[in-house]
Amino acid sequence: MVRHLTGAGRIPIALKVAQHVVEHAERQNDSQLRVAALRARAKAQSEWGDHAEAIRSLLEAQSINHETGDLKQELLIVSGLGVAYGKLGVRTEAISSHESALVLAAQSAPELLCECHGNLGLAFANFERYSDAIGHLQQALTLASRGQDPIQVLRARINLNAVHATIGELRLKRGEINEGQAELKHVLAECEAVLEACRAAQADQFVPPVIQHIGIAHRHLGDEALARARFGYVIAMARQYGWQRLEFDVLLHIGSMEAESGNFAAGEDALARALAYFEGAQYKTSVLEAQLALAKLFERKGEFERAYLALKKHNQIKLEMTAHEERMLLQVREWRQEFDGRQRKARDTKRSAAALLAEGAGQSARKHALVRQARYDPLTGLANRRHGDAYLEQQFKLHGATNRILAVAILDLDNLKAINDRYSYIVGDMVLRQVAVLLRGACRDSDLAIRFGGDEFLLVFPSTTAEQANAICDRLRARMEKHIWRSPVPDLSVTMTIAVADSRGAHSPLDLMRAVDSRLYDIKEQQRNRVA
Repeated sequence: MVRHLTGAGRIPIALKVAQHVVEHAERQNDSQLRVAALRARAKAQSEWGDHAEAIRSLLEAQSINHETGDLKQELLIVSGLGVAYGKLGVRTEAISSHESALVLAAQSAPELLCECHGNLGLAFANFERYSDAIGHLQQALTLASRGQDPIQVLRARINLNAVHATIGELRLKRGEINEGQAELKHVLAECEAVLEACRAAQADQFVPPVIQHIGIAHRHLGDEALARARFGYVIAMARQYGWQRLEFDVLLHIGSMEAESGNFAAGEDALARALAYFEGAQYKTSVLEAQLALAKLFERKGEFERAYLALKKHNQIKLEMTAHEERMLLQVREWRQEFDGRQRKARDTKRSAAALLAEGAGQSARKHALVRQARYDPLTGLANRRHGDAYLEQQFKLHGATNRILAVAILDLDNLKAINDRYSYIVGDMVLRQVAVLLRGACRDSDLAIRFGGDEFLLVFPSTTAEQANAICDRLRARMEKHIWRSPVPDLSVTMTIAVADSRGAHSPLDLMRAVDSRLYDIKEQQRNRVA
């Protein structure tokens, strides 16, 4: 029902219905219904233009789905995340999500491989990685051609032509005239063939974008009259069907073309109208293009002050987009921690309730004590080696299945043996307990600190790269270096050497541990009290 309402454009009602279903599923403890409802809510939020909230809904769905391990649902979730990240310009997460979807499709839904290659190709194109884009879009076309759906083939061909047109334009700008013209002529021929295929398949919805690509190719080949005619047709169609985005995308091309022809008044009017629309709709990439086109127009007119202001605005928006991407990455991390923590608490509550029902309150308490003794180091209260090994293996498998990155760090106290020899093991034990407190303070809810050996500790960082873990560990090392140690020994100094690695390139937990252990050995040979 939510999807039907969303498709009909009744977004506010769809959002209310979706929220009601989410709350009902939560009360009924129905994980599958809750995941489906959250995905439907995310779709409605994305259609409403609230892509950040769509990401939040999908991350919550992903956290719940990890409990059930449904790979098909994980595929649909990460594919939706890729689209939403792309809308917000969060490049690394958009591409990473679409890559994860591609891996999951190969494992659990080969019928979706074509769509996943297409989504990843468009993500690469949006972030100007055209060579990668062509590879995936060509693969999408190959897969579509093997099937029985002509619409899927048309979509793949149109997307491929759009990227080839952009590559042709870039080649002309770089002075590769022959290559650029050949690329654009190829686009023209292919677009004419696609138009015939659209008519044969009665796929009228694809005709305007195809004619737009024809107009773009004619424009860059210098056929202005043909380009104007094609652009005029597309604008008329877009206005007839209410396709505003298409209308103003074409208007952006018209404005630039008018400026290049010296029709500055008409060009400025077209570009200003396109810019106003893009700013209102918050299409940041298109805003950048419009500002840059205006700057070029003003420069051609000799209005250098206005050209400077437009270019300044262009650069300011680029900086804002970069800052927004960084803020969004931090927000995503916080949401993941929130939802994972919520699921962990729900899991713990469920387990506790089951234990109480099965064994009684007293027996459950004794069992909890025994489990704690088996899992935790009695001196520091941190997880012990056996529990740490089991947790690392579990997390390695989970991150491998969901194509996420897992980081670990080995922390070695540089001078614990000297402290034990000089001041006694009593002082050494006091140091170890305070180190444990510092480690717990540095860890997030999702991380695990482990007493690995006599003077060695291990930190496990789920959904974290080595670079991110390195920053956490460097703050911990600096905090330890400045720590005032509570001990009978005045001016006690304790430092730590830390090695960090992540699961990229590792085929097993043992590979990962070998890599980080080897790195620790190399660091200690060179210089202690540092992170690498």
